[in-house]
Amino acid sequence: MAQLLSALSRQLTPAPPIPVQRFADRWRDLIAAELVDGDTLLHTDMTPRNFLLAVRLRLVDWSSPARGAAWIDTAFMLVRLIRAGHEPAAAEAWARQVPAWVHASDEAVNAFADGLVRLWERKQWAAPGPHHGPLLDAARRWRAYRSTISRR
Repeated sequence: MAQLLSALSRQLTPAPPIPVQRFADRWRDLIAAELVDGDTLLHTDMTPRNFLLAVRLRLVDWSSPARGAAWIDTAFMLVRLIRAGHEPAAAEAWARQVPAWVHASDEAVNAFADGLVRLWERKQWAAPGPHHGPLLDAARRWRAYRSTISRR
């Protein structure tokens, strides 16, 4: 999975000339635009059902693409790993296999974690679903972890 995300960020930067929304615009009320702006075509929907394993791993169902910072898809995947039972520190250790993640600033990642919590809080409030609560919990755990390592 880390190899796939690494390859995609390399292959999709710069983003192909297709009309997609900027991630900074999509999250404009959750995070400062300069922290997530970039020229990588992002998937933004890292759900287990969007990975297809045949001869090699593929990412399918590009229904929510956006243009933004190359590390964002890895951040979305990281939260899915936490939801699946991994500790935030272990999920971040996994993410460090992806070069785009390594180059993300702590400020941007911390702001993203905070924005993700607020996004899932809104979704849970607006339309409670069986998957919203666990994703909100995972995002909160990741944000709490980020706040402890930021103090070091």
